[in-house]
Amino acid sequence: MFDGFDVISYAVAPENKEASSCYSYRLFVNFGAGREFTRYLKNLRRPAAVLVGSADEQVVADQFAPLLRSLDVDVPVSIVPGMTHVDMISNPTALRAIVKAVSPQS
Repeated sequence: MFDGFDVISYAVAPENKEASSCYSYRLFVNFGAGREFTRYLKNLRRPAAVLVGSADEQVVADQFAPLLRSLDVDVPVSIVPGMTHVDMISNPTALRAIVKAVSPQS
């Protein structure tokens, strides 16, 4: 009933239209893969790819490939040069990289 209420707030400048200044409980608990992420990765049954910006402020881009290798998960990882976390969903360079990664190879 109250899961739409804000539970965490961030110091985001009012002019910054790309970042959320707060998360509801519902949004907060649905972020990420959860504690069983290794099981989820090992059970992938369809083509998948990981794309991450080299300048991502929220993750360590060069740690995805070693993690997947350590789990014996065969998923390609592409690090898109110069892209931040938000760039990966809005920058044309990142979007071209995403299209290339998911397009059937000819």
